[in-house]
Amino acid sequence: MKESLGKPIILLLALLLSWSMVSTAMAQEVALPPHGVVTVKIGDGTHASGIAIQKDGKILISASSFLDNQGQSILVRRNADGSPDQAFGKAGVVSTGLTGFYIQTEAMALQEDGEVVLAGKAGSINRDKWSGRTNYDFLIIRYNPDGQMDRGFNGSGWVQTDIDGEIDVAYGLALQKNRQIVVIGVTSKWKGYHFATIRYNEDGTLDRGFGKRGKVITRVGSAREDAARAVAIQSDNKIIVAGGADDYPRYGRVMAMVRYKPDGGIDPRFGFKGKVLKHFGNDEKRGSSIAKAVALQPDGRIIAGVNVYTHGSHWIEGRLVRLNTDGGFDGRFGNSGSVTVNRHGYGLEAVTDVALQSDGKILFVGGAYNREKSSYAIVVGRTNADGSPDTSFGNNGITQVLMGKSPATGRKIAIQQDGKIVVAGDVGKIEPNAISHRSSRYPSDLVFFRLYATGRIDENFGAVPK
Repeated sequence: MKESLGKPIILLLALLLSWSMVSTAMAQEVALPPHGVVTVKIGDGTHASGIAIQKDGKILISASSFLDNQGQSILVRRNADGSPDQAFGKAGVVSTGLTGFYIQTEAMALQEDGEVVLAGKAGSINRDKWSGRTNYDFLIIRYNPDGQMDRGFNGSGWVQTDIDGEIDVAYGLALQKNRQIVVIGVTSKWKGYHFATIRYNEDGTLDRGFGKRGKVITRVGSAREDAARAVAIQSDNKIIVAGGADDYPRYGRVMAMVRYKPDGGIDPRFGFKGKVLKHFGNDEKRGSSIAKAVALQPDGRIIAGVNVYTHGSHWIEGRLVRLNTDGGFDGRFGNSGSVTVNRHGYGLEAVTDVALQSDGKILFVGGAYNREKSSYAIVVGRTNADGSPDTSFGNNGITQVLMGKSPATGRKIAIQQDGKIVVAGDVGKIEPNAISHRSSRYPSDLVFFRLYATGRIDENFGAVPK
């Protein structure tokens, strides 16, 4: 379905992607009518940041966009059939701008009561007079179920938190059972980037019993270039934060994971003194690795989606890894705890999110690039519980949706109660900037679709009744 100018070319690609120790083979492409994929034009630089399924089956998608000459937070709500929820905002879209600020949201969580929490960054439109740069702080926004900002949250519906760094950006959030909100990201304090973890009370105030007055800053690697990207909370309220760190001079950027105790202290029982650092690149050509997603199995084992970039190449290798509860790699999963699921990623977007099915199977979403056709694709894949490809899904465990010549990436994935899979992403030009990700100067649109449990696209999703 089209809701904007510039209809993408939508194809279902039958593809055999290379998994660990499995050779790559291209299968014949199967043309698909342009149904089932919804593209929504909101503003420039739009990128998806979250997805959730409400109890009533409605679908929530969060994004950021440059609209009305300012960066804004976007919430989109769709009915279960993919049509716009006309009772939500304007034709199913709620946009939020804060006067005097450039804002961008990077994560979303849906509370049990239907309220929605977003996390990202806020920076004054007036640059710092000394450095000439824009200083950013953590930004948290909470909405009521009707899309209005929750004025009971900090008295305004939003909270801006300075962590004493020039650049503080939230990239992930998770909700605790007591309705406290854990937000993770990066801070540029101490002349470098480090993991930052903050816990807020239900009313938006900082939890003074967590870390140092609600804040925890962790230097993870040796070169002060840490990047936290995802968070999950264990049943005992311990906090897993995943991302990347520099392990100079041995390897360069490596996957990094830290576990914190409920009070914010580092858990020494996890990995080596509370941290796990893992290099996945080629030893001859130093690579960069970063975890973009993390999820917890019912037994406490940890699943992470990791992007591996080998220097000198444009191609990104996407991996799934599984760790035991103590931080050791699970040898029963793939090859020593790791399995390659997408070797066609492009631009650090091979794996961006993961989701766990009730039967133990693992879903992932990301991006790919078809070199022969110069076409970008959104990739959805599924593995069995042991990391092997689930051959009952798509083609050998992979479904690709080609989106044409513009860069496209699947960002977030969610599973409905009936087993169908909803994917949100974006299509448009990528800005090569680790902090802002998307440029307000270039067009980029929101895109989403639904797959059956077999990996086949639901062509009736978002269709306009005749």
